[in-house]
Amino acid sequence: MRPEPRARRQVGGLLEAPGRCSTTTGPVPNVAVGYQELARSIAEGRRPHPDFHAAAAHHRVPAAIERSGRSGAAEKVR
Repeated sequence: MRPEPRARRQVGGLLEAPGRCSTTTGPVPNVAVGYQELARSIAEGRRPHPDFHAAAAHHRVPAAIERSGRSGAAEKVR
């Protein structure tokens, strides 16, 4: 016999995660937080932050470091 599923509450139109789920433990807490922000932004009708443009900007720094390592010269973050 299967156990009955736990009741879940809706918060602001969003389905709340079960109590055993946590965004502060486990191997991928940043992914969970990102999905929570995405869900909130959709529910609130706004753009999520960080968005794609913020992520692209953050990827430019290690790219400049890699170019600098290859060239041996200072590289601009583009």
